[in-house]
Amino acid sequence: MTAYPNLFSPIDIGPVRVKNRIATSGHGTCLAEANQVSEAHLAYYRDKARGGVGLVVTESMRVHPTGLPYAGAIAAFDPRNAPGLARLAETVHAEGARIFAQLNHAGRAMRSSYSGRPLWSASPIPSPIHGEEPHAMDHGDIAELIEAFADCAGRLRDAGFDGVEAHGAHGYLLQQFLSPWCNTRQDEYGGALENRLRLVLEVLGAVRTVVPSRMALGIRLSAEEWIEGGLGLDEMKEVARRVAATGWVDYISVTQSTYHPDSWPTMIPDMHTRPAPFVLLTSAIRQVVSGSPVRVFAVARIHTPEFAESTIARGHADLVSMARQLIADPEWPRKVQEGRENEIRVCIACNQGCIGNVGQHQPIRCLVNPTAGREREWGLETPQRALRPRHVLVVGGGPAGLEAARVAALRGHRVTLLEKADRLGGQVNDAVLAPGRQEFGGIVRYLGQEMARLGVTVRLGVEATVESVPAASPDAVILATGGVPRPVPALADIVALDAVTALRRLTGEQMQPPRRAVVVDEIGQYQAYGLVEALAAAGSRVELVTTRPAIGWHVPPISLHPLLKRLREAKVQIHTSVSVSDIRGDTVHLALRQRDAEVTLDGVDFVAYAWPPAPHNPLASLRSRLANVHVIGDCASPRGALEAIYEGHRVGRAL
Repeated sequence: MTAYPNLFSPIDIGPVRVKNRIATSGHGTCLAEANQVSEAHLAYYRDKARGGVGLVVTESMRVHPTGLPYAGAIAAFDPRNAPGLARLAETVHAEGARIFAQLNHAGRAMRSSYSGRPLWSASPIPSPIHGEEPHAMDHGDIAELIEAFADCAGRLRDAGFDGVEAHGAHGYLLQQFLSPWCNTRQDEYGGALENRLRLVLEVLGAVRTVVPSRMALGIRLSAEEWIEGGLGLDEMKEVARRVAATGWVDYISVTQSTYHPDSWPTMIPDMHTRPAPFVLLTSAIRQVVSGSPVRVFAVARIHTPEFAESTIARGHADLVSMARQLIADPEWPRKVQEGRENEIRVCIACNQGCIGNVGQHQPIRCLVNPTAGREREWGLETPQRALRPRHVLVVGGGPAGLEAARVAALRGHRVTLLEKADRLGGQVNDAVLAPGRQEFGGIVRYLGQEMARLGVTVRLGVEATVESVPAASPDAVILATGGVPRPVPALADIVALDAVTALRRLTGEQMQPPRRAVVVDEIGQYQAYGLVEALAAAGSRVELVTTRPAIGWHVPPISLHPLLKRLREAKVQIHTSVSVSDIRGDTVHLALRQRDAEVTLDGVDFVAYAWPPAPHNPLASLRSRLANVHVIGDCASPRGALEAIYEGHRVGRAL
């Protein structure tokens, strides 16, 4: 008997019975090929279903050419997609799950550079994120949009889908009509709520006419926009009540946010946001529709079985939707049901491979799950057992080495891992010292548990040498020795450290918080900003300096906005397009790169340099002495954990 009886109880969503209360929420994958359903799509959604989820809600399928943002998005309006859509439904059904398609038009919340057509929206108001002024839709455009939604729903009906979800959230086109913040129309589609809701209801009504009784119909709604003049919970409760009263919809998927810098980050909240932060919004919507048969879905950082079970048990929602957690581990439902929670790869909400990649129109990836987006090649299946098990020696217990050891052990090899420190984790142990970054350590906890479960011999406090490695008689060697901080200039009157060492000393109370600190950022990542936030929290006056025109060039944009807000609230001064020209006494001189001018910072008693680490490979000569040596991670080239774990996985499979 499962420890989570509510989570694993079946439920009817209108005419569709779902085996459990776990749904994948719609999220972009950028796996389409020329806007067509691809083999990568089939594998991606197959593994979601195979992992035990009850309901798969697809990524946004685009209903009209004016809403087509990039080649990796599925064009539901294109008749050529009919065979691929049918295969997608068949693939998910074969694994025992139901599948709903999310239909969407992004409106102004995209750029027109790919489609080559003017953006559509309720009013000619640019999105503050993308900045392009849209075309205010006339009545002919509106009629065309409604017909497009219905036409695409009919195509999904014919393909064998179990349901359709109209995307009316996240600041996309239907929400652009619904929100007074971006709808200033003076006709029957603007002004009072009844008018702003008109398009939503007309779309739902049109879709309902083509969706047969065997199919479910739902809508996704943002319960809050969190912006002045926008939609709030009270008005959205009335929207939900009116939508439910039509009798057309079988469920409401409750989410939050719109495309505004103060709101957008809540769409996909990162690790600086507490788990399950918006469940009470969902609960409020559910209370409004409780007298109807409409089901309500909850979403956003519901990544543990305890949160998921309590969300349903307490009546906050009927189902829980997961995007990133099921990217991190598609087998989450099966593992939870079988009592194998300790084997779950927990999403750390870093936003790097998921929205970080898709936001750049690149195929979806995941830092903690290197198979995400690569299911066609790798998938859920345990890596094929090696025909001849060998002894694999891994040097380095950071993310790259740990993943390589895990996968090699899964293939049946006898694996020994050597780590010169007294604990596993490598640079992750420093990353988690930054404020709000503790969840990053989840990947090391998972991989450390896997070492024990898979029988990897882990030897801590052992430094491998060019003599000891050959003496161990390995058949293959994986060098994952990471990187080390680069040396910093020696200053006469100011303490100078690299950013990682500084964060370690500051959080370990090995140094007093400086009065005025200068952090030189040449990495564009959290090595700089984690230190800056820690210094500010300790009471230091902080100056952040970079030669780049803006900070955070390696931070996913959706996480960069809240970072900038935190720095602003901490009164951190940011100096861009400048370089340190001179340091004399306690004065730091900054040269403005774009003009002949200088900024002087007086009273500085601490300078930190945030640079990429230097590759650390003291065993490089082994490549000329042994036949099967692989160099991965930062010791090959300094990058991030996403690349390091991928390389570890790839090499582990290749042995």
